[in-house]
Formats: sequence, C-alpha cells, structure tokens
Amino acid sequence: MKKKIAAVSIVIILTAVLIFLFYKTAFSKEYNKTKSFASMDTAVSVTLWGRQFNDGIYNNIKRETENLDMLFDPYSENGELYRLNKNRRLVCSEHTKDIISKTLDLTNKYKNVDITAGRLISLWDFQSANPKVPKKEKIVEALKTIGSENININGNEISLDGNTNIDLSAVAKGYACDILKKELEKSEVDCSVVSFGSSTLLYGEKPNGEEFSVAVRSPESNSEKYVGKLKTKSCIISSSGGYERYFEVKEKIYSHILDLKTGYPAETDLTSVSVISQNGLLTDFLSTEIYIGGTEKIAEYLNQKEYSVIALSKDNKVYISDNIKNSFEITDNRYSFK
Repeated sequence: MKKKIAAVSIVIILTAVLIFLFYKTAFSKEYNKTKSFASMDTAVSVTLWGRQFNDGIYNNIKRETENLDMLFDPYSENGELYRLNKNRRLVCSEHTKDIISKTLDLTNKYKNVDITAGRLISLWDFQSANPKVPKKEKIVEALKTIGSENININGNEISLDGNTNIDLSAVAKGYACDILKKELEKSEVDCSVVSFGSSTLLYGEKPNGEEFSVAVRSPESNSEKYVGKLKTKSCIISSSGGYERYFEVKEKIYSHILDLKTGYPAETDLTSVSVISQNGLLTDFLSTEIYIGGTEKIAEYLNQKEYSVIALSKDNKVYISDNIKNSFEITDNRYSFK
C-alpha cells in the first residue's frame, strides 16, 4: 500500500474524497485538534475533542493505522500480505486472520467483491503513474486465479491455492475504522472524526450535542460540490465511486472498480454509493458491492437493519434507505429522490 503513496495521496486529496465533514463546536479550539498523516494510500485526518486528551491518543491512532498498513500491504516486502502472497503459506497476525475471515464470510453471501482478485488488481495497476489497459489474454489468465475456495485458514495459518493472490483494498480502510473505534473506546476522548477519505469514523458525541453533518460529494470528476447532507449520530461511513481513481485512454475512462466477471472496470448506472453502519468493514465492502450491482439490484439493499445506503445514479436520482431519508437533505437541485 505504500507504493507511490505520495502521488496517490495527492490525487485522493484533490479528487477522491467522497464526503466532507462539517464540524461546529461550542468549545474553544484548545479542546479539539486536527492532525494528518499519510497511510493506506491516502491522507488520514484525525480530529479529537475532549478536555483530557493528549497527543498520546493521536499517536496511538497513527501507530495502529501504520501497523495495519504494514500488515495489509501487498507490495512492500515488509508487508505480511506480501509475504503470504509470495510464500503461499504464513502464520499471520490476528488482524490479518480477522480481516480475511470476515471478508470471506461476506464474499460467500454476496458476489461482486472478492479479496482473491489480487492478480487482476495488480495487472491493472491503478497506483502506477502511467496505468495502461492490460492485454486481454493477461486478464483472462488473472480471472482464473479468483476464488475464495483458494484460501485455507487453519488457526492463524493461512495458505493459498490456485495461484491466487489476496488484495484487501476493498475492505482495509473500513476495517481500520473498526480497530480505531476500539482504540478510542479505551481513551478519554469525547468525540473524534477519523477520515481515510473513502471511509470515515464518526465517534462519540459532539461537544455541543449536535449530530454529525456529512455532505455527500457530487460524483462529477474534480468537483468540490455536494449533492446533499446527512445528519447522523456516531457511525462509520464508506463511499465508492467510479471517479475515485481512474485513468483515461482515447477518451475512454477506466475506473479502478473492477467487474470480476469480465476483468474490466465495472459498467454500472450508479455513480456513487455510501453505506452507513456501526461495522466499518461491512460499509467498505458493501459500497463497492452495491456500486457494481447498479440500480437493478439496489432495492434489496435499501431496507436492511444493519446498514443504510445513499446511492446516486447517472440520471441524477438519489436511492436512499427509508430509515435515513428524513435525515438527508438534497442541496443540488439537479437531483431528486427516486
């Protein structure tokens, strides 16, 4: 994940932050601090509120995030995932076992996201400064390596079959939000916002008692506009969109979200999907799952108890779960509720 991190971080800061968070507090500035650092291919922003917190809490968050980044990095020789992919068998840390196990459970339930797509993702190489469309035969070859049945878990030992490589990019940031939430629960912080760009943890209660205000960004490339604002209590929110990371060849845009049936970028009539839940890994996974499935499948996701959804379509319709519809205000008059 550290591959070309500086360049990628700049791109994400300028073009791929899917939500903006508006903070207002009656407390003086000495009671809230915001710091940032680079990790997991993005700029991580940490805002902490609380009379008794100190930099130790921020340092704990930074250290925990960097540890997860190291574990889940498929490109660095120091990465645990890199060593698993290379050696095909490894006694892994509890975090690596946990994220792989939980994601496999979701893969068995859904169909569009699979962490065994590592070779296909690497083939497209969207992290490169000059990505190119792979040759068709290479794509066909990579597709043959995808399949959750190729992952074997025995205690903390994980082994890989079938030339499969694991890539956790579809769930790593959401999982990090889950781990950092536990870290904050052990602290004296009253409230915190930890943003990885596409996944954000809203923790605790704002000092003035107001709900968090989350603005969903317009899916237009390089746009700083937003479609609407959601009022919400503490939660984790993850967003996916075709404009998050892409490249263009001969006026054709190739998005980083891949259809594992074809091996090419997903063809979908959705432009952005945000999922809200108390489970970060779930929100990260489902935002991609729902995006790929398009409006044809959207109805089955809109009335679930465990999570809520805000999805934008190419015809400027807002698909939204009933349980949050009254908390979401459309601010762009080009959009309307479906």
